[in-house]
Amino acid sequence: MDRVIVYPGALPQDTDVLSTNKFNMVGEAYHNLAVLGSGTLVAGLGCIPTSPTASLQVIVNVGSIFEMDPTDQVAYGDLGTDANNIMKQGLLQSPVSLTITPPTTSGFSQVYLVEAILDDIDTGSLVLSYYNSANPSAPFSGPANAGTSNFTVRSCQCVIALKAGTPASSGTQITPSADPGFTPLYTITVVNGQTQITSGGIVQVSTAPFFPTLPSVPSHVQKGDWVWGTDTGAANAYVVTVPPFIQPLVAYQAGMAVKFKAVNANSGSSGSTINVNGLGTVGLKRAGGAALNSGDIVSGQVLEVVYDGANFQMVNYVGISAGSTTNNFSTLSIPYIADTSGVANAITAVYSPAITSGQQVAGLFISVKLANNISAATTINVNGLGAKNVTLGNLSALSSTNGFVAGEILLLVYDGTEYQIIASLGGGGGGGGATGPQGPQGVQGVPGPQGIQGPAGSPSNTPGAIGSYAIAVADSFPPSIFLVTGGGTSGYHGPASNALSISGANVWPGTWQIMSNVVASGAAINSTAFAAVNPGAGNVLLMQRIA
Repeated sequence: MDRVIVYPGALPQDTDVLSTNKFNMVGEAYHNLAVLGSGTLVAGLGCIPTSPTASLQVIVNVGSIFEMDPTDQVAYGDLGTDANNIMKQGLLQSPVSLTITPPTTSGFSQVYLVEAILDDIDTGSLVLSYYNSANPSAPFSGPANAGTSNFTVRSCQCVIALKAGTPASSGTQITPSADPGFTPLYTITVVNGQTQITSGGIVQVSTAPFFPTLPSVPSHVQKGDWVWGTDTGAANAYVVTVPPFIQPLVAYQAGMAVKFKAVNANSGSSGSTINVNGLGTVGLKRAGGAALNSGDIVSGQVLEVVYDGANFQMVNYVGISAGSTTNNFSTLSIPYIADTSGVANAITAVYSPAITSGQQVAGLFISVKLANNISAATTINVNGLGAKNVTLGNLSALSSTNGFVAGEILLLVYDGTEYQIIASLGGGGGGGGATGPQGPQGVQGVPGPQGIQGPAGSPSNTPGAIGSYAIAVADSFPPSIFLVTGGGTSGYHGPASNALSISGANVWPGTWQIMSNVVASGAAINSTAFAAVNPGAGNVLLMQRIA
C-alpha cells in the first residue's frame, strides 16, 4: 500500500494531496478484492413500500455496490487517467424514492426493474481561489480569474435506476432486461388501476448478488438458503438456480452441494439431467452413480444433490421403483393379484403393471389369492413368462395335506428356479404340520398331575417311596425317568424305548423314587420294597432316579 513522502522545506504540490487520496482508495480496493473477490456484489439497498401509508412509490435504502472498475477513467487532476481495474465500492448514502406508474389499459400488467451501477461522479462544484503571482494577497477567483467553478470531490457512488417493462395482458407481461453495466436487484409488478405497492409486490431478483454481513452469517447457515435453489425445469430435465451470495458461480466443483424442491417427477429409463445456475447440463444419478429408476423423484420432493466431478448424485433418492416415499422412509409394495386359473394346482397370475422377464429374478416377492384348493404338486405362471414350480420352504412339492384352500393368499419369493411359499396370509397348511411333533409331549403331561392325586390307601409303593429298582435286563445307561405300565412292560423307556420285563433279580443301579401311581379299579400293586416291581394289570408307576 503506497504512501506519499513529504520533506521539510519542500514546496507542497497538488499531487501530494491527490496521490494520498488515490493510494488510500487503491489500498481499500485491494482489501475488497481479497475479501469479496472480483464479482459484482451489493449490500444493504433494501427496497420497501412507503410508510406508514403505502403508495405508488418505493424506497431503496442506503447501501453499497462493489464492482471492478478503472481507477480513473477521467483525469484525476494532475495525476491524469489510470485504466487499472480495482474493486471499488460505490455508496448510496441517502435513500432513493422511485415512482411506479401502472399501465393505463384495462386488464394489463407491467413489470418494473430496479437496477444499480457503480459510477464515479465529480461533485462539489465551487469557485476556488487561485494563486495570483502578480499580487499574492489578492488571489484569482477561479482559473485565470475567470470566475468559473471547479468540482472538488470525486465521488464513487451506487446509482439506482428504474426501468419500465412493456405493458401487456396480465399473465403475459415480461420483465425488462437490465441496462448495459447495470445489476438487476428487484422487480415490481403492477396492474391497471393499482393505487398502492405493498411488500408482496416487490420481489428480489434471484440472481441479485446480495452478500451477507458478518452478523447475518449464522442466520444464513441455519436457514440453509445459501445452497437452496428453485427448480424451473421439466420432468427428467431439472433446472435449478441458487443465489450467488458471495460471487457468481463460474464452474461446477467436486463436492458442490445444492438443495431444491422438484417440480416434476422423473420417469422412464432414459436418465435425468440437472443444470445449476446455467453452468451446463450434467447427469443426475443415484448415490453411487447408478442411473435413476422411474419414480425415484416425485413432484414436491426436496432433493439434496452433490457434484462428484462428473454428475450430481442424489443424497436422498427414493431408490424403490415399485413403492412410494414419505420423507426418507420407503414403503415396499409387493405385487398382488387374484389367481384367474380355472384348473386346480396351476396358478395363473397376471399382474398389472406386468412383471417382465427382466424383473422375474431371484428375490422377487409376489402375493396371489388362490382360486382353487391345492391338492397336488402346483405351478404358477406369472404374466405368461412360463410355468414355475411352487414349493414349500423346504423345497418339497405341495399336496392336499398342506391345507391351502381357495380364497387363501400366499406370499411367494422366486429363488431363480421356482417360487417358494414363505407365508400364508390365510393360515392354511402351516398349522397342521406343527401339531405332529407335539403329540408325545401331551402323553407325558397327563400322568404327572393326575398321579399325585391318586387313590388314597394304595397298598404299597405309594408316591414318595424310595428304593432300588430291579429289572430283568439292564441297560448300559438307564434313563432318569421310568414309566412302568401294568403287565410288567415298559411304556416309556428313554432313547432305546425297549419293552422290559419287570420281574427278575437284576437291580438297576442308583436310588429311585416313585413319583406317582394310578391304580386301576379292582387292581392292586404287587411289589416288595422295590426288590421287584410289578405294577400289576391296569396299574401305572412313574419313577424318577434321584441318585
